[in-house]
Amino acid sequence: LENNIEIADAIFYDHENIYFMHNKSKFNGIGTRDVTNQVLTAAEYFQHHIIHLDKVDFLKKYYLKINEMYRKKGKELHISEEEFVKILSSERKKNYIVGYVESFSESSRSNYAKYLSVELRKKIHAKGYGLYILALK
Repeated sequence: LENNIEIADAIFYDHENIYFMHNKSKFNGIGTRDVTNQVLTAAEYFQHHIIHLDKVDFLKKYYLKINEMYRKKGKELHISEEEFVKILSSERKKNYIVGYVESFSESSRSNYAKYLSVELRKKIHAKGYGLYILALK
């Protein structure tokens, strides 16, 4: 969390992309509403800090918070602060992943969840980011 905003549950990257993953247990109206708000808030917050503020300072502080969370759990973060800042401030395409642990299906009966997912895709694409929605099981 950065200022009580969850930027991602997990961050992945490759040579061309950065992926900010958000997870929810169920693909239903409540879960989809929650994750839609999380993703949109995280994207807006991240974009604002990377474009309009001191991105290096922001990313260093974010790294320290992640590292602190890992230490409290007795784990080690396998990326240096320097590499973290370099990767997240790079020109790699930013992508958001919404992962549902259960009930994600195109044949879902929740029209509200489907509608929210379509709207999320439109809003994320309008920011120039990619969006992937998937089942984790």
